[in-house]
Order: sequence, then C-alpha cells, then structure tokens
Amino acid sequence: MSSSRDHHGKRSSKYPDKSYSDKHHSDKHHSSDGRHQSSKAKPSSSGSYPLSFIFVVNRLGFYDAPPLDPETEIDYCRDKWMNTLPPRVWYGYTREYESRVMKYYDGSVTVASEYYWSRGSLGQPGYICKMEEDGSMSVAEEFSSRGVFSCNPHLPLVIIPEDPTTCALTNQKKVMHALHFVHALNPDGISYASTDDLSQIPIQYSACQKHLDGARSSLIPSLVPPSYEPPTTPPRRSRGLSGDLGILLGMMAFSRNTVEEVFVGRSPLWRNRVWHESDHLPRLYPTDTRQCPVGFLVVVCLDPDNPGSTHERLQSFQWGNSAIVKEPSSSKR
Repeated sequence: MSSSRDHHGKRSSKYPDKSYSDKHHSDKHHSSDGRHQSSKAKPSSSGSYPLSFIFVVNRLGFYDAPPLDPETEIDYCRDKWMNTLPPRVWYGYTREYESRVMKYYDGSVTVASEYYWSRGSLGQPGYICKMEEDGSMSVAEEFSSRGVFSCNPHLPLVIIPEDPTTCALTNQKKVMHALHFVHALNPDGISYASTDDLSQIPIQYSACQKHLDGARSSLIPSLVPPSYEPPTTPPRRSRGLSGDLGILLGMMAFSRNTVEEVFVGRSPLWRNRVWHESDHLPRLYPTDTRQCPVGFLVVVCLDPDNPGSTHERLQSFQWGNSAIVKEPSSSKR
C-alpha cells in the first residue's frame, strides 16, 4: 500500500482522517475509512516529466426538488439585486451528476478509466480513487476544489473557491464572488482567473478586473462572457487565459450538454491548450433571470502515475507566462 501525506505534507502510514466534521453536519456521517492516498516518490527535478493532472467536473443539482417539509418553500439564495445565487449551505444541494475521471497530459485530455469519483453522500468529502491490484483503495492527492456557476445574463459566472456541497458559507459575501481576472504588471495579453484569495497568487499583478487583459479575444463569447470585453482597446491582443485551473475547467463545462462532449468527445473543445469553439454563448448558460443557475464542482488532483505532477508544478502552470487556454490565433506563439 502506498503511503500518504497529511495536510502539512508529512508522510503517514494511514490515509488522513478526512471525515467531515462541522457543527452544521450530524455525527452520523463521520467515518474513518482507512483509504490510502496515492503518493509516489518524486525525483529531484519534476520538470523532466510532462505536466499532467486528473480531474472531475460534476454537475450539481439544486432548487430542483421540493423541500422535505411540503409547507416550506424552496430556500432560494438571492443577493440584494434579487439575482438567484447558488445555495449558501451544503444541504441546499440535492444531487451530483458525476463525470468520468479525466486526465490532462501534456496538452491532451483523455478518460482515466482506472480512476473513479467516490463520495458517500452530499455533505461528505469526495475523492478521486483507484482500486489497486491488492484490493486496496488509493486516493489521489487533491490540488483544488471549485464551484463554478452561471446564474443569469447579468451575473454570468460566480465562483465558490471550495466544494460547495461540504461547506457552509458563513460569510457569503466574501466566499462567493463573480468571475474576475488579475492582470500582470507587465501585461502580455494573458488574463489570469482567480479566487478572492489573492495571497496565493505568486506573480506581480494589478487589482482584480472584470475584463480581459488583451483586445479582440476570440474566447468571447464562447468561453468568456461578452461583458468581460475590455472597456478600452488595449494596445496588445489577447493571448488567452491562465490562472486557477478549477475555474478555467468549470468555465469550459457550460459549452455542451455533457461534460464528456467538452473534454473527451469526438471533437473536444480544448485541444493542445487551444479553445476550439464557434462564436456563440455556452449552451448551459441560463438565458433569463427566471431560470435557475447551473453549476459544476471541479476537483483537480495530482496525477499519481506521474512523478512530475506536484503542487509546485501545477502552481507554475497556473501562473506562468504561457496561456493555459490559448486563442486560436495565438496558438503558435
């Protein structure tokens, strides 16, 4: 059985107890399942290996079932402008439509059929798992979890920087926020999607912006909402998007009716880091304010089969000076 790491990065002989413990959640969900976290020896230089990671993009169900008490109305979460937002508590979610586990490897995305998504129930943590030859279960090391939602044409993308089905958003104004980008102080046409936790951004950047860094982006409107067009024309052309992987993968997921069509279908939309989609809004965006939001949970994990898949490597991938999602016109730059 492979060894595991605790949340401080230290090795331990058992998988760390990740049973969900919260005052909002009953003790009956607490468990210690003995699963082991996949962890292979890393060489001194991970850069000699191609970059890879594994991920799921699970669609979330909410506001689609009546409350348990028939005399109680659905508890819609709304802001002061009456935009319907995702639920503020984990028990506001009713179901999870699991995607297949997928692997990004050196520019290509394929199905990682040996892995699967495992969650006891909503309210409990989920894991990307693999059944080993000796019958034991290994768990991939998580890199990030993000909730990405489209609410309505006036609030096209909202981010929750964690798994919304296991947390209570006690300070909703700070935790849930509209999509924004940071721009490097030495602008080069790359827009970096980010959460509100700017302390984790390793580059020198300007303040958060709700528009792209470069002009004439072909990612609008098929991936980036039209309202994110720069207010004035920058002298440089957009080279694409980088930044938080979970946010970027979630943005892509709205483009087709199924996640597999987007990433591993007959004609995947994201190939060799270039976005291949025509000039129309994503199919799953709500078209008016009367529709309920649509949302996805994106979980990105290190690739246990690749010694070069490390937290440091993925951080460099996110915040480097090369676009993760390239403009078709800049794919050769």
